[in-house]
Amino acid sequence: MANDGSATTLNRLIEEEKDSRQPEQHRDLLDLSDVDAVICGRLLESQMKTMLRMTKEDFRDDSDDDNDDEDDDDEDGVAERNLFFWSVLTTRKATARLLWRRGTDQIATALTASKMLKELSSLSKTEGQLDEHKHHSSLAEQLETDATGVLDECYRLDPRRTLGLLTRPQPRWGEGSCMAIANSGKHMAFMSHAACQTNLNRVWFGNMEWFTPLWKVILSLVFFPITVFTINFTDDVRRTVRTFGCTPAHAHPSGIRRYLRAIYHYQTAPITKFYYTVVFYVAFLMLFSLFLLTDLRPEVISPSEGFLAAVMGVQLLDEIRQIVSQDAHSCLRKLQVWQSDVWNRMDAAILVTFFLAFIMHCALRDSGMAAVKVVYSCALILAFYRPLQMFYVHEKIGPKIIMIREMLQDLLIFLSFLVVFVLAFGVVRQALLTPNSLLSWKLFVDVVRIPYWLIYAQLLTDPEGHVAGPWLVSILQAVYVLVTNVLLINLLIAMFNYTFQSIQGTAEQFWKYHRYSLVHEYVGRPWGAPPLTLVPLTWRFVRAVWKAAPSKDSVSGQKQSRRLVSGGRGRQTLSSDAHTAIPEVQRQRIFQKLGAENYILKEKQKSSSEMSEEINELKRRMDELSEQIAALSHRDRCYYDSSSGEEDIDDNHKRDVCQPSQQQEVRRESRVHGKLDTVV
Repeated sequence: MANDGSATTLNRLIEEEKDSRQPEQHRDLLDLSDVDAVICGRLLESQMKTMLRMTKEDFRDDSDDDNDDEDDDDEDGVAERNLFFWSVLTTRKATARLLWRRGTDQIATALTASKMLKELSSLSKTEGQLDEHKHHSSLAEQLETDATGVLDECYRLDPRRTLGLLTRPQPRWGEGSCMAIANSGKHMAFMSHAACQTNLNRVWFGNMEWFTPLWKVILSLVFFPITVFTINFTDDVRRTVRTFGCTPAHAHPSGIRRYLRAIYHYQTAPITKFYYTVVFYVAFLMLFSLFLLTDLRPEVISPSEGFLAAVMGVQLLDEIRQIVSQDAHSCLRKLQVWQSDVWNRMDAAILVTFFLAFIMHCALRDSGMAAVKVVYSCALILAFYRPLQMFYVHEKIGPKIIMIREMLQDLLIFLSFLVVFVLAFGVVRQALLTPNSLLSWKLFVDVVRIPYWLIYAQLLTDPEGHVAGPWLVSILQAVYVLVTNVLLINLLIAMFNYTFQSIQGTAEQFWKYHRYSLVHEYVGRPWGAPPLTLVPLTWRFVRAVWKAAPSKDSVSGQKQSRRLVSGGRGRQTLSSDAHTAIPEVQRQRIFQKLGAENYILKEKQKSSSEMSEEINELKRRMDELSEQIAALSHRDRCYYDSSSGEEDIDDNHKRDVCQPSQQQEVRRESRVHGKLDTVV
């Protein structure tokens, strides 16, 4: 049944992929490229570019190496990966688990499969296949649990190697790391693991020791660069390098070099960039508020407005950088991934409203200043809400932001109910008070305005409690106030309370998951704050253009280097980096496989212990049942023996009947054994 539902959903997706092609490219027969586009583009959301081993460029450039590429398939595990995909999509749990256990990169494999099943589950729910939705959801949760269990075992065996395992690119699953795959698949339980959070702390502090007190970071920000020597830094192999005593007063070149290196590490750490952004944003909001209050004049572009426009222009360039740097294979997909974050959409709204107001100020005269102030005010309101993302850093405030986001959904549901009552009362009230009104915008405002303020106990009555208008208006207003103030408001409070109680236990998990996006943003953010970020942005642009236009010799050299590094069996690599990196990758895969085996062994032991407990419980119940049956049979025998005797037996003789003699016991046992032999 599950296989039929999966096949139906996949066939529909494949047909949609065929229909999206150009007419000259449309094919009636099933093509592997259609299946590849559905899995990589729809189910995995462009995590992988392709499942196929050979791309068009490979066929064009390496047409003479077909046999070698077939050998590479076996080495790279492409066949096992595709077979695992097939078993997951057809919901063959036993086959999928066997392939997962015998393969490599168990964490990335389980996370990718779980992500694919989550997307398939949402599609099944949209199509109304509820059984299929439930089946895919349970299998996706099981795979996420398996990935978390393997991570827990690896972290228990070797925490340091596990942290490297989380950040290592996964070539078989789209070059992303395990944490990137977990973030894109919304695997909150995995992201809230201690290993992931420890890795985020290390990345957040950069080359500083991740247990560095916060006051040292802020003190170095205020009294930079004098107090940088109070912070301990680490080198590339995570060894502590003390900077104490390496002040510029030391004339030794190594001391000066170490001090300059400490300054560089401090300035490029994500936590330093974050506090630079905090300081900048506070100054930006203060300047924007003062400009809107005191310096917005008609037909005059003040220096403060020009400075704000320059800052927003640099911010626009940084948003373009974020779009380009998204892990996607097309411009449209990059834009979709970027706009999927609510904070990016808020940034876009701030930029659009600000530049709209700026253009209106430059184009309009005195008559349009009111509209300019309104649009600038909207931009300022959004700018005040934007720093809420920065609260994600705090362990106590971050979960509260998550609760507010969830409660906003309840508020929208409440407003949908409220609109019905507001319009029902507002239209009737307006019709009774002012019949035959002229159609205008003021009419719509009057219909909604009074009923809305009545929600907040603004009764609009005279001192004697009379309502203006006919008697029917008073009755309607009384019913309306009763429903809105008593029923709907208490319903909203109950919804908020339920949401708070349900999220309270998982709010920390939500916060740990969303913390990754914040850390990832500040890792890629250029140094400084706008407009100072224009310098590193320009440098990145020049470097990207320089790398994008290499010479022909360098292109051929890079191709040859890639072939030698990713060659098959028996090929020798000329790159020393590849020679040292490949053994480390193999060691990490062996280490991960060891963690997977330990996890599976513990699961079997847990299941066997649960089975033994169930058997013991069943045995105990059977013993109780046998004792009850023996007691009932003994009572029946006593009753039979007492009823078959003489009626004039005295009480003492009756007690003797209830306590049979040894001969009677022997006769009964012989009868029982005879019956047992007959049964056998």
